[in-house]
Amino acid sequence: MVRRAQGSECRAANCWEATTSASLENSGKSQYCPIYEPICQPCDRQPGRMEADATARSVIVPGKTTTPRGPIPVGKMSNYVPPPDPQGNKILGWLFILSAILIAVFTSTRVYDKVASRSWPTTYGKIFSSAMYHTSGRSSLWCVKLRYRYVIDGKTFFSTRVSTTRMAGPPACDRDKEVITARMERYRPGALLKIRYHPTNPETATVYIDELDMMDYLFSLISVFLLFGGIKAIRDAAKMRSPVDILLNRG
Repeated sequence: MVRRAQGSECRAANCWEATTSASLENSGKSQYCPIYEPICQPCDRQPGRMEADATARSVIVPGKTTTPRGPIPVGKMSNYVPPPDPQGNKILGWLFILSAILIAVFTSTRVYDKVASRSWPTTYGKIFSSAMYHTSGRSSLWCVKLRYRYVIDGKTFFSTRVSTTRMAGPPACDRDKEVITARMERYRPGALLKIRYHPTNPETATVYIDELDMMDYLFSLISVFLLFGGIKAIRDAAKMRSPVDILLNRG
């Protein structure tokens, strides 16, 4: 815990009356100073007393923690936990909010069309062609494919839209082939077809009105969770200190 002091060091630190290193060597006297101090502190002629003082100075006071200065020792790198990065949390929060907005826009469009189309005006159209097709993949369905013509305020429109949404599903589709086969009997070319059209955009028409399904509720919940998660991440980032600030102000 201690090292032997040289005469010039202890003279600068006002250790006892020694003027040169030669006088120390000639007198045979010994001086000891704590090893952890940057310069020699006032020394004592008794080495044991200085060793006890050095030990007392190195005692850690319980309940108090200190932040080491300078680079982290190589031996302690495995236990080093980097401080949280507020900038990363902020970016993640904004990504969550942006995703929530996109999902909310998509879901609200689906839900609005399904709900609003129930009050759309009706008219009759004429079927040009009809067919039945089968969807492959996770949800195997049999669906109706139509092409029809209708007239609104003297203007003729053509459409292939069967349901409110563009995605295949009930009631335009069914898992049972027999159900769609029986429905196709009413959709022969030349037959009249009752449709609904958008009052301000007559080009948008539909044969079937879709009901709200599980996907609508699921997407709504996902957008809400992403929105609140993004807000929380941004608030947490505002309370954090950047790693640079921690390094500059620790201790």
